[in-house]
Amino acid sequence: MLEELHGRTPTRLQLGATWGIAAAAFDHTLYALGTGWRAIVLAVVAADWCGGIIANAAESTRAWWRQRTTGRRIFIAVHLLEIPIVWWLAEGGLAFWILMLVLAAKLCIFMLGREVPGRDDKQA
Repeated sequence: MLEELHGRTPTRLQLGATWGIAAAAFDHTLYALGTGWRAIVLAVVAADWCGGIIANAAESTRAWWRQRTTGRRIFIAVHLLEIPIVWWLAEGGLAFWILMLVLAAKLCIFMLGREVPGRDDKQA
């Protein structure tokens, strides 16, 4: 399971940044929306999507997914299917639009497979 999130050779920096941003997104979402069940589900989605931006930018994650063409399509489809659920949970409000920007960034990085500028995983 962790290989799907981080690939086989993530650096400590990538792991820390991914999980740190995911935790911050979870916390900030709950702070903004409260602690009802909808807010908790949205916080989990926010953590997944925000952490995914960093994870998808890492070479180890991209190398893992490069070998799985069908898996890549499923990954993208699942995230696109989450959009109407998030719309319903966020009631089409500001939280929805913020999460859509996050999802767009996550999927663009996943599909384009670009490394974060200034970071060379081969030296880590």
